[in-house]
Amino acid sequence: MRQLLLLPLCALLGPGLAPAQDQREMLVDALGCEVPVSTRYHVQPGRNGVTFEVPSAFDTRIWIGPLTGHTDKPLDSRYLGAVKVERFAPGCFAISNRPWTSVQGLHQEVDLIGLSDAEVAHVIEHCNATMNPEAVAVAARRARGCAAILSTDVAKSALFGEVGLVDVVSTSRKGTTRPFPVTSWGIYRVERSQRLQAQGIRKGALVTSVCGVPVSEIEEGGDSLCCATPVSDHIEAVILQEGNTRTITAPAPARPATGPEVAALASKLPATGCGS
Repeated sequence: MRQLLLLPLCALLGPGLAPAQDQREMLVDALGCEVPVSTRYHVQPGRNGVTFEVPSAFDTRIWIGPLTGHTDKPLDSRYLGAVKVERFAPGCFAISNRPWTSVQGLHQEVDLIGLSDAEVAHVIEHCNATMNPEAVAVAARRARGCAAILSTDVAKSALFGEVGLVDVVSTSRKGTTRPFPVTSWGIYRVERSQRLQAQGIRKGALVTSVCGVPVSEIEEGGDSLCCATPVSDHIEAVILQEGNTRTITAPAPARPATGPEVAALASKLPATGCGS
């Protein structure tokens, strides 16, 4: 069995680190997958992330933390599976004389500084092989194009009103370092929402999707909700109540981004990297 070695950064990286089966790697919960890190690296927690360093080899290290808004362009940028991979020139923002690679998920990035091509490929392949299915689905939907883009909190507020009206419902998932995906939202304090009462919603009903996106994927996507169905004058959610599935609606949040607006928003995202 794998043993879990907890670190103070578990809130950032997930439950923690686990030694791989061959004991030569640690498996770090990040990007929605397991990131393999050789045991020759030493862990150095920081304020915004964690660094894995090889003693006496400053130009060889791994940094894991939140997505960073780099400037200019990378040498190249492409999607490999559910992650975005960008290569950078030596010295570019990494304080390194060796090339480096940024592997980016939905909310975090893993910067592989000075690693060999084989090591970089191993990290990407293992991450994609262990990627949470929710993260894969969110990445695929964003790649296809969102029917509408909403703030997750704005969508929740439009449908359910006051904060605290819904709470997460998790389901155990064995065999991974991220064992508790959020599969639905439970509706509580229905008395605070006249709209929900008017639609016959009772305490304990479960929200399973919003604008065509399963709640598990909404939770994985974080602050931004990439809708699978258009949001025009109303927004829809599917709920499960007493064994029956039904759809509820609410007036759409003001000015959700749709169609050409979505493309315009995407085109304004800052470029990343430091290549020529």
